[in-house]
Amino acid sequence: MNNFNDSLKKVIEFSFSNKSSSHNASKEFLKEFSSDKIQIFDLEENKIFIESNNKLDYIYILVNGMAYIAYYTVDGRRIIADTLNGVQIFGLIEAVNNTSCYSGTVITLSKSLLVKVKKEYFLEAIYNDIHIASYIIKYLAAFSTHSIKASEYKTSISPYENLIIYLYNKTLKKNLPCKIKDNKTFIADSLHINKRTLYRYLNRLTDDDIISRDRQDIVITENNYKKIQRIFNSINNI
Repeated sequence: MNNFNDSLKKVIEFSFSNKSSSHNASKEFLKEFSSDKIQIFDLEENKIFIESNNKLDYIYILVNGMAYIAYYTVDGRRIIADTLNGVQIFGLIEAVNNTSCYSGTVITLSKSLLVKVKKEYFLEAIYNDIHIASYIIKYLAAFSTHSIKASEYKTSISPYENLIIYLYNKTLKKNLPCKIKDNKTFIADSLHINKRTLYRYLNRLTDDDIISRDRQDIVITENNYKKIQRIFNSINNI
């Protein structure tokens, strides 16, 4: 188990370092630790790797890429709880709370690199290795802070303003013009609104020349981006 703890510690240390921002470099580094206890794998965009209510057998580390967590209401409506990038650990909170099933469905939003570890091995490593435990405590603290701030932020502003923020974040650091091809159902679920309301907002943004359209795609030109940035700054009181 000591060899496993050493390997997991190196995997976690690397994942939380700046070096993990490169997909190919991360894959090359992590393959050294691939074993029957630590599995490394790539997933393409829009792939489910955790399903809600399935038995919690594994903990997943998202080393590189982006994913979102979805919950489903009793009437089948999907709610996007959060969109996460950077290093994330899925299944950890449920495992620490001794929950037997995953609480949400997790789906990739981009090409992603993941590490898959058996729940029992992961928990034993936390309980027996102070360095691993330290990383996990810091991660849980950061995740809790993010969740609280995201919840407060979303409820303190309107869905229309949340859409502006969504478009701003999707366009940030991208070459312009930028085409946003996100599924409209996904955007609506992320904003907790229905598609009819979303299209009404998009039409309003188009009429005000805040976005452009290319058939079903949203297009952000340089002029559009400047307007979005001004609105984003006013929302955040910058």
